[in-house]
Amino acid sequence: MFKKFRAISLTYKTAPLRELSRFVLQSEQVESGLVKLKSQTGVEELFYLNTCNRVLFGFIESAPLTSERALAFLQGVNPDITLEDLNFCRLLSGEEAVVHFHELAASLDSLVVGEREILRQTREAYDSRLPLKLTGDHFRLLMQTTVAGAKDVFTNSRIGEKPVSVVALACAQLKQWPLNQQTRVCVVGAGQTNTTVVKFLAKYKYSNVTIFNRSLDKAQKLAELVNGRALPIEDLYSYDAGFDCLIVCTGATEPIVTPEVFKTLIGNDTQTKYIVDLSVPHNVAQEVALMPQVNYLPVEDLESRAETNKLYRQESVAEARTILKKHIDHLDDLLRQRKVEKSLTAVPERIKAVRQLAEQHVFSKQLAGLDPEARALFGEMLTFMEKQCVGIPMQVVREAVLADTE
Repeated sequence: MFKKFRAISLTYKTAPLRELSRFVLQSEQVESGLVKLKSQTGVEELFYLNTCNRVLFGFIESAPLTSERALAFLQGVNPDITLEDLNFCRLLSGEEAVVHFHELAASLDSLVVGEREILRQTREAYDSRLPLKLTGDHFRLLMQTTVAGAKDVFTNSRIGEKPVSVVALACAQLKQWPLNQQTRVCVVGAGQTNTTVVKFLAKYKYSNVTIFNRSLDKAQKLAELVNGRALPIEDLYSYDAGFDCLIVCTGATEPIVTPEVFKTLIGNDTQTKYIVDLSVPHNVAQEVALMPQVNYLPVEDLESRAETNKLYRQESVAEARTILKKHIDHLDDLLRQRKVEKSLTAVPERIKAVRQLAEQHVFSKQLAGLDPEARALFGEMLTFMEKQCVGIPMQVVREAVLADTE
């Protein structure tokens, strides 16, 4: 039942992070871009996930996922993508695609194995776009078993112990740097990643925090967590109050913190500046990152810092896959049952047509000879039989489907 599932997956494992941006839909055009992509490619269902270190397109169609088909699909995202760029991608079909979704949500495929953040991101990517009607039964049922499987893994294996996300690793580094509660912290971007960062700042009572964002409302909500200031991102280019630590994570595809912006931000300050760049692609220009007074932490550097936790959690991967197997098998059952249910949608109308034929033609003369009470009783009997005849075949087939899978 998995033969129509397809996935094109890019992660830190398959592509340099700077390359991922070429496969990303611009944040302000995601919804319209996905609707257009679905229409252009003709796929039956479409799912899209973009995080700080992965891009995933999932879709449903009957055509084989050849290199030519994958290229045509991806060129709907970016016309400049070439056949050579497919070397950055994993092309998955059928059961491989289904397994990938389950392992992704259970964080078996994450930069830091066992982080729970990817499950939230996967659910949000699905739920937030339901109004667009990009997905149908296949992804509805896939999400059902994917979420259940991930929760099962986090509850019943050791893979979720010592949870350390990329953001948590970055925050741990902040604690190691010579910063304090009065440190001037500037946060650029107010998405989910920086929301987590700001919650960390609030927990450790940082009291001098300024948040820049395109949407001032979002910046203000985050600023309230730390009693900080919120400014539109345009003010970053003329901000002269200085900073000690800069944390950047936006959806911009070009550097925001250029040498010119950095010079404006620090003025004549010669003290060491600590910069955390959690963006893909980087929001901090390389010229700034290489400056002698800058201590720069890009998101990819966190991979090596996660190795200890990876090794600890890797021992539980096999256990987690065993847990996921039963949820993947359950998805197969659900898809079979749904296929049967859809095939039986015509049953009620056909039974109703048989009743009408019986009443209006086959037994019309006999019915005409009955008194009103008898005709009413006969009608009630037919209604009862009609309802039973609708329910019985559906129940019998469901039981047969389940019996075949045991």
